[in-house]
Amino acid sequence: HEIGRLFEGALGRACLGGWIENGAVFERFDAAQFRTNVSGGLIMETPVGPVSLIGSAGFDGRYRVYVGLGPVFRR
Repeated sequence: HEIGRLFEGALGRACLGGWIENGAVFERFDAAQFRTNVSGGLIMETPVGPVSLIGSAGFDGRYRVYVGLGPVFRR
């Protein structure tokens, strides 16, 4: 319970998300190599602005990690 009070008022909302992506970029359809990725992320409001940590891994072993500071979407 004390740990919850330590961050009281310092942090705002936290959002989790997950999604599956499938697609490719190609000039000819018969040469397309479709890839599927599974991604997930965390976005938190902090005193310095929104912070995002997102990871994506493909079934072919490729992966990416994205870290961001600032608005994800503009109004």
